[in-house]
Amino acid sequence: AILDNLPQLVPAAATAKFLQGAGMSVKAATKLAPLISTAPLETADALKEYTEAGADPTMAKLVAPVVGAVNAALETVGDSALLERAFMPEAKGAAKFLLGQFLKESTTEAAQEATTMAGRIPAGAPAVSQEEAVNRLLTAGIAGGLSGVGIGGGIEVANRMAQPRPQAPQQQMPPPPPSIPQEAQQPTEQPAPQA
Repeated sequence: AILDNLPQLVPAAATAKFLQGAGMSVKAATKLAPLISTAPLETADALKEYTEAGADPTMAKLVAPVVGAVNAALETVGDSALLERAFMPEAKGAAKFLLGQFLKESTTEAAQEATTMAGRIPAGAPAVSQEEAVNRLLTAGIAGGLSGVGIGGGIEVANRMAQPRPQAPQQQMPPPPPSIPQEAQQPTEQPAPQA
């Protein structure tokens, strides 16, 4: 499942970096990048499914880009959080982040699967059976959640390795005594007592 998401995350990270270089804020770039980089992949996946299922080729070509755009928008939910964490590591704690990634990615992947299955009808492909739909939704949800935790965990480890190690506090040495002027160090001649 993790390897399934890498083809989407690598271009998304590169796109986010490009958008930042063009002057866009990190937050905006990490929201827009997954949408830009994922729509073509999601469109291709939907088109492949519809044509393999025997859909009308013209309808499949009309429906697949719509499904691809919806699925890309759904993908931004989890991927933008991953990219934001990669570009801004000082965010919330690791456990909260990873739990959030599991929930976001499992929900996102199940919703994308539902969108793709629903797109079969207007494309002219036969609908999937209820058993197949449940199986696909559960598989997508579980795989998506585990993928989100796996990739999120990798980002978390990389961020922690990149952070400077805290140094043990150094013991403060007392300041040196004020220096004594050289004249004060020389014994002065005392005038001989006069009788």
